[in-house]
Amino acid sequence: ALPICDQPIIDKDTDPRVKKLFEYMESEIDKHEDYMNVFFAWVTGTSNLPPNGYNSYGSKPFTIKFFDSPGDSDVLDQPSIHTCFNELELKSGMFKRNSLDTWLNYDEITRASKSMGAA
Repeated sequence: ALPICDQPIIDKDTDPRVKKLFEYMESEIDKHEDYMNVFFAWVTGTSNLPPNGYNSYGSKPFTIKFFDSPGDSDVLDQPSIHTCFNELELKSGMFKRNSLDTWLNYDEITRASKSMGAA
């Protein structure tokens, strides 16, 4: 089993969307203690924890980018990941329509990770 990731990775007070994202993630951790591991396996493409934790990706640190949603449908809110860059792109509509649970719930990211061979 992987060590459980419990370190803060970014400053929650930077942006209201980041705060909302962290609140959602904390609610998922309450239900699934390995949520952060599954989340990072999905974003980074590897289920191996770096020796010094998730903050130690070196030249490619974990990054969250925010973009405007291209329309009014929650289908268009689907997040994008770039595993080569350890990057998560979130659409603004996820926050307006409260669809974080649609795209970032434990079962969804577990399924997505397995489909790309990460977990």
